[in-house]
Amino acid sequence: MKLFSKLFLVIAMGVIIPSAFTFSEIDFDLICEKEGWREQCDLISESACQEMLNQCQTYFEEKRKDIDSDLIKTSAEKNTLKKQIDTLNAKIKDLDYQIYQSNLAIKSLDFQAKETEESIVEIEKEIENQKQKIALILRAVNNVLALQALQKQASATAKQEKDRLYSLTEAQYQAQLKEKEDVETKAAEIAKKLISIIGLTEDQEPPTFGEALELAKNVGNSVGVRPAFLLAIISQESAIGRNVGQCYITDTKTGGGMYSNGKPLSRIIHPTRDLPVFIEIIKDSGRVMEKTPVSCWIPQCVTSYGGKYYYSGASVRNDGSIVCAKSGYVPFGFGFKNILIKGR
Repeated sequence: MKLFSKLFLVIAMGVIIPSAFTFSEIDFDLICEKEGWREQCDLISESACQEMLNQCQTYFEEKRKDIDSDLIKTSAEKNTLKKQIDTLNAKIKDLDYQIYQSNLAIKSLDFQAKETEESIVEIEKEIENQKQKIALILRAVNNVLALQALQKQASATAKQEKDRLYSLTEAQYQAQLKEKEDVETKAAEIAKKLISIIGLTEDQEPPTFGEALELAKNVGNSVGVRPAFLLAIISQESAIGRNVGQCYITDTKTGGGMYSNGKPLSRIIHPTRDLPVFIEIIKDSGRVMEKTPVSCWIPQCVTSYGGKYYYSGASVRNDGSIVCAKSGYVPFGFGFKNILIKGR
């Protein structure tokens, strides 16, 4: 049973590596928006870089949701303004029709005025009556002209308002689309960086929970570990395949290998204690050792005092044991929690 526990621990976790760096709060504008993460990732460990990028990814996702919400609101406002524009167009059309009717009335009144002038010459007895009639006609003409001027002014104002509303709405909509595109571009770049860090290729998708459950059943039955227990460990240690190891063991004698980017690494696993167990697991599960991702060993030791972490170098003896450069320090993944408790 002890052997199976070791077998399971190695296949699920590799060498346990706790986070070497923790972000309690980051400047999202400097690190994420202005892409300061590019320089930071060169200065800190990959696990710290991954944590920082995860926060940036969450930040951009929340910002993208906010923009999507604003776009929905802007689209609704745009539809409302379009209805107002349509209403103004209808009013303009109606005013144009009224202007047309006014022009017809003016022509009719002009004809009546000419007819009245001829009547004045021909019938001198009705001069006074005709003068009154002319006055009434001219007054009506003036009223129609004044109404026409008001209608033209209202039509011009309506057209200006329509153009203003359309340009304002369209400009805001295009600006938000551009901002969304920028956010999605940055988020995609962050996601690409995360994919390279956690050991997946861009076209490789982690398994779903259902797929992971079936996998746990098959593997659990083949190595003698309960599927539920195996699935719980896989969920905790690798987020169901979303955060797998970044190293590959290639040397069956020393336990050395390489990073996922091909860079060689002299030590990944204890050569005499853990390596034989790991090889046996690989053989029993039908996997290829050189293609099975495991956690990478960080050649550092750590201690804690007063709530802060302190680090020192580490070396490996011929027997595979790890030696810390300073007394009171422990290697990553070996008694780390115990020394943190003592440091408090």
